[in-house]
Amino acid sequence: MFARFIEQDREIKKLFYQKIKEKEEREKQKHLDKISEGFLGWLLEPIADVAYTWRRISEKEQGSSGEDSAGWALHLWLPGNCYK
Repeated sequence: MFARFIEQDREIKKLFYQKIKEKEEREKQKHLDKISEGFLGWLLEPIADVAYTWRRISEKEQGSSGEDSAGWALHLWLPGNCYK
């Protein structure tokens, strides 16, 4: 039996990433709107924007490194004939 390589349609992939970006922007805007409602919101909003962006970057890096860690752990723990 030969392995098959399946590739996702580029337009669908582009649309998928666009939807993710839109969702992230909505969440960010909701977070900033919540901050700006307060008494000193106009002062805290720029700081909250940077903090939110840093937190998202950190979460993405943590997710990527977690996938790598899980992959290596499974590779080391499973018997050799499981992944051939």
